[in-house]
Amino acid sequence: MKIRNGFVSNSSSSSFVIIGKQTDSSSLKIGDFVIGRQLCDGLDGFTIADREMLNFVKDYSDFFSYFYTDVRVISEYSEDNKVNRDDVGNVVYSFQRDNWSSDSIEKLKESYDRD
Repeated sequence: MKIRNGFVSNSSSSSFVIIGKQTDSSSLKIGDFVIGRQLCDGLDGFTIADREMLNFVKDYSDFFSYFYTDVRVISEYSEDNKVNRDDVGNVVYSFQRDNWSSDSIEKLKESYDRD
């Protein structure tokens, strides 16, 4: 018989902690982190990967809840999963990230249909 010790889940979400500076949509840049609406099993959390995603988020900023810059994302799978001295003064936000979160402009448009 095999026995598993540790984290076991069939969930479609993961626990994450964001450490960074909260900002507004007008100050966003590529590489910043955005938290959007509830999807199936968690919130939509993603890094702005390119200019098209950046423009979409800025144009439709009312769809999104929080914006962070100078971000470090920590998950239960991160090697560096501890808060340290460099994090002092930053916002720490914990959330359940849906595994179907927006990772491309196509998924972003699909999740936030503007019709």
